[in-house]
Amino acid sequence: MHKNNYPYSDIPFIRFFIPFALGIIIFRTFPHSHYFNLLSIALISSFLLLIAIHYLTPNIFKLKTGFVWGIVLNLFLFIGGYTLAGYRFPTYIHQHTNIKNGLALGKISSTPEQKGKNYKITLEVEAIKENKSWTPSEGNALVYLPVDQKSLKLDVGDEIIFSPKLDSISNSGNPEEFDYRQYLAFHFISKTAFLKSDEWLKVSSDKTFSLIRIAERLRNDVLYRLKSLQLPKDVYAIASAITLGYKNEIDAEIKQSYATAGATHILAVSGLHVGVVYLVLQYLLFFLRKKRWQMWLKLILIFLSLWAYAFITGLSPSVLRAATMFSFLAIGRQINRKTNIYNILAASAFMLLCTNPFLLFDIGFELSYIAVI
Repeated sequence: MHKNNYPYSDIPFIRFFIPFALGIIIFRTFPHSHYFNLLSIALISSFLLLIAIHYLTPNIFKLKTGFVWGIVLNLFLFIGGYTLAGYRFPTYIHQHTNIKNGLALGKISSTPEQKGKNYKITLEVEAIKENKSWTPSEGNALVYLPVDQKSLKLDVGDEIIFSPKLDSISNSGNPEEFDYRQYLAFHFISKTAFLKSDEWLKVSSDKTFSLIRIAERLRNDVLYRLKSLQLPKDVYAIASAITLGYKNEIDAEIKQSYATAGATHILAVSGLHVGVVYLVLQYLLFFLRKKRWQMWLKLILIFLSLWAYAFITGLSPSVLRAATMFSFLAIGRQINRKTNIYNILAASAFMLLCTNPFLLFDIGFELSYIAVI
């Protein structure tokens, strides 16, 4: 069997992750957007150079050019991380306007969540009307609505017209406080608004295919079946939070009790839940192992089930990490590759940062990986 002469060849994603994450960190420290055109050229050039070194270099020189190939690859990943963070950065920090009159059109992008007497929704602001003309807009806003019959009918994908009283998010100003503004910015939210019932109107419902909407309906169906068991109210509230990540039924007294005991994390779905789902699926599908097509069917069923559970429970950072990690683990088992847990962790982190590079600074994302390491 051919032995790979390259060092650390069994942990490629760790080698990919380090320069990529470093590029994101450097962008946070030195966010110079006017260099993006040059960086894009450098990114494409380094990619073409990688291809040239790999495919055009004669085999006799492959080993000698391996060091150069490694340098160019790290440079490509570093520039890629910096550039990706740069292109994602403007979408949440520069696109909103501060007008107080007129109308705004927004689409609900996340499952509405009840917070006390208010309903919290995340809106993709699509356009703002001022002086009888609509101006396209981009970016997200965190909007709070009073809980009533009108707001309870809202769903993911619905479009609403509202009074654009969008305010910039600011911190309280206390010493050493949690930087809530930065936290929301890393989730592409830069504005907030509190709207009364007469300040917004639902104008349409999105009937197109949406994984988030399907997951919401599945969760509501499971919650309905759980409620039909006629469990005590507090038991039902805790069970729905622990198993499905649904916290709307938990009252303030229970939350305070768990907070006092230092056990608030128990009420959240974590990577442990995904691990249990993975092990249960492995056990239930043990018979799919005799033929090759059966093994591939088992992989597909596990993959779909893991991500269905992740969507149903709200795609928290820990669940995303675990679902991605166990997906890679299942693929590795299928192709009979010896898996390295740290390489799988790095692979899942790399994939998630490609979707949102600012997850790197999310405390939930960081703790979910540190807990495993």
